[in-house]
Amino acid sequence: MKFEEKRLLLKPDFCFYHIPKCGGSTIRATLYDFFSEIYKKPEMYCPEKSSIKYNFGSVEAVKEFVANKSLEQLSQIKILLCHTRYNLPNISDKFGEHKSSVILRNPTSRLISHYEFFDYPKTKIHMNKLPKDQLEEYCIRMSSVTTEYLSKNNDVSEALDNISKIDFVGDISKLDNFIESIIKFYCKKFEISDTDHKITTRNVNSNKIIDRKLADNVFEIISELPDWELYNQLKLEKII
Repeated sequence: MKFEEKRLLLKPDFCFYHIPKCGGSTIRATLYDFFSEIYKKPEMYCPEKSSIKYNFGSVEAVKEFVANKSLEQLSQIKILLCHTRYNLPNISDKFGEHKSSVILRNPTSRLISHYEFFDYPKTKIHMNKLPKDQLEEYCIRMSSVTTEYLSKNNDVSEALDNISKIDFVGDISKLDNFIESIIKFYCKKFEISDTDHKITTRNVNSNKIIDRKLADNVFEIISELPDWELYNQLKLEKII
C-alpha cells in the first residue's frame, strides 16, 4: 500500500498540536495519564510512551512512522500527543473531523527555552553569552516557529485562521486551565466525574535560564517578526 493510502488510516479523535517548547511535554504526560482511563494503550500515541518515537514535525518523520505501523495499528490510534503541524499537507490535513488542541507561549520566552534545550548541549555556550551577531542570526532564524507550525506558508493571517478552528487554545501561563478544559470536556463526553481528576503538572526541564537583559535583547530583535505578530494578535482577540 502506498504512503498516501496508508496514511489515510490515521484518523484520531483528538490531537494535541504540540509546538516545541510550549510546555508540551508536561501536557502530553498529563493527558496521557488521563486518557489511559478511557482509551486502551494501542489507541494512544505519545512518543514518550512508545517504542517508535516519532514526532510529526516533518513529512519524512510521518512517512517513517506510517511505514513502521501496521494497517491495524494505524487505524486503532484515537489519541495523538506529539509535535504535529496543523493542517499541513501530508501531515495532518487528512485526519478528518477530530478535536484539536494547541498551547502557545510568549515568543521571547519560547525562543530562549528552545536555544537552551536544543542548542546549548551542542554549543556549551548559554544564549546570554552568544556574540551579538550570532544572537541576532539565531533569533531571526527561529522567530517564526509557532507561525510555521500553524500555517502552511509561514503566514500570520493563515495561522490566525487555523487557530480559530482549533477547539482548545491555551497559553503556558495558564497551563492548568488549558488541561482542565480538555479533561472536563472528555469527562462530560464519557460521563465521568471530573472531581476525581486532580491536575498536577510540573516542569520537567531543569535548564531554564532567567536573564532579564537577554530577554530584552531577544525581544528587541524579534518584536516585529511573525511569532510576536501572531501572539499580539491573539492577545488582542483575547484568544489567549
